[in-house]
Amino acid sequence: MKCATFITILFIISNLSFAQVNNFQLTLKSNITFPQCSIEKLIGDSLEISQSGETQWIKVDSILEIRQVYDSQFWTGAGIGFLVGAIAGGVIAKATSNDSEPSKVNFNFDMSGLAVLGGIVLGSVTGFTAGGIIGASAGSDEVYELSQHRLEQKLKIVEYIISKERKN
Repeated sequence: MKCATFITILFIISNLSFAQVNNFQLTLKSNITFPQCSIEKLIGDSLEISQSGETQWIKVDSILEIRQVYDSQFWTGAGIGFLVGAIAGGVIAKATSNDSEPSKVNFNFDMSGLAVLGGIVLGSVTGFTAGGIIGASAGSDEVYELSQHRLEQKLKIVEYIISKERKN
C-alpha cells in the first residue's frame, strides 16, 4: 500500500512538472519568423504579439504558420522513470528472491541482497529509458497551418488559440 501511494504521488508530481509557459513561433508570408513570442489579443484582423517585452501588431492574413513550442521533457521523464523503476525493481526483486535456510554442511551465502541490487539497477535503467522516451514525446509542438485558409478561417483559428491559452 505504501509503495502504491508513493508511486501515485510521483505521477502527480510528474503531471505538475509538465505544466509550462507556452511560447509561440509565428512565420509570415514574407519568411519573417518571430520566435518565442506571446499572443496577446486579436482586434479585427490584426494580432498583437509580444516578444522580449516589445509588442507589435501583425495582420492575420500575413501569417503562414503559428507553432506552439513546448520544451522537451526528457530529463523530467527520465528522472521520474529512474526513481519509479528503481523502487519497483527493488520491490519485485525482494518479493521474488528465495530466502534460503543456512546449511550446517556447506557454506551458504545470503544472495538476496545482490538480487535486490540487481532489481534496482535493472529497474532504474529500464525506468530511465522509458521515462525519457515518454518525456520527450510529451514535448511535441502544436502546429497551426494557416497558409491554405481564407481570412475568416484564420481568424477563427487564432481566436481558438487565444481562448485555449486563457483556459491554461
